[in-house]
Amino acid sequence: MSLPTGTECELYGEAPVQGDGRVDGHPFYFRARHSHWTFTVCISHDLDPSILRGPDSDGWFTEDEYVGFEHSGDFPNASRMPYDTARQLIADSVAVFRDAMRNRT
Repeated sequence: MSLPTGTECELYGEAPVQGDGRVDGHPFYFRARHSHWTFTVCISHDLDPSILRGPDSDGWFTEDEYVGFEHSGDFPNASRMPYDTARQLIADSVAVFRDAMRNRT
C-alpha cells in the first residue's frame, strides 16, 4: 500500500505502533495503542506533533501558539496493528486532513 503523493512516513514499533512523517510539508505523528489510534498534524510550526493533544469536535486544535489537526479512531488490539493497516489508516487520515484544510475557515 502506497501513501498519497506529498506524504512521507516511517513506521516503527509494536505496543505502540508509531509513525513519523510529513504531509504536504507539515509534520505528523501516528500512534496506535490499546484499542485506539491517532493521526496528529502540526500546521503552524515544524515540530514533533506527538507532544500536542486536544482537538475540538471538528478535529482542529490550538495549544498555546500551536495549531494542528487530529483524526482518530478505534481499532481492536491497535498495539499490534499490522503496518499495512497503519499505512491505510494514515492514507485515509491524509484525505480527511486535506479535506479539513480546504474547508478551514
